[in-house]
Amino acid sequence: MWCRLPLGKGLIEAGDDAGVEFLSIRHAGESADRIGFPNELFYHLDRRLDILKEFRSPKVGAFIEEILDFSPLRDLVLFKPGSARISPGAYLHPPKDEAEALEMCSPRIFRTYGATLECVRLNGLKSVSGKLEEIARETRSETIRKMTEECLRVTR
Repeated sequence: MWCRLPLGKGLIEAGDDAGVEFLSIRHAGESADRIGFPNELFYHLDRRLDILKEFRSPKVGAFIEEILDFSPLRDLVLFKPGSARISPGAYLHPPKDEAEALEMCSPRIFRTYGATLECVRLNGLKSVSGKLEEIARETRSETIRKMTEECLRVTR
């Protein structure tokens, strides 16, 4: 399991879009249980999105669809109460409540979601428009709504 990310990255760097499949969340291995916590989720996704940011392939669409459907990320992007679960030992001063936890996570939410939208734009992924429209409608964050609407305008 540990070699899937380097293998996928190597294939992508060689121009082989088969590498996208190795970046999938379902290939996270033993860390899959931990990516329900925001810090681990952002780390996991940021590494993969960084690899894909300049890579154009129809397979990127399947990866983006997978992460937009992945409930821990989707709940954070929608700013659902309770979505910012705090992993034990993750903070020196843990948040006092769910609202503060979401506030603490919001810069990372915006960055990771922004990188996701950048992959959508670079690949012209009209196939994810429906999912993005749902996010724009359902999110409690005006920033997420604006980011999503801008991406939808550009990809239409």
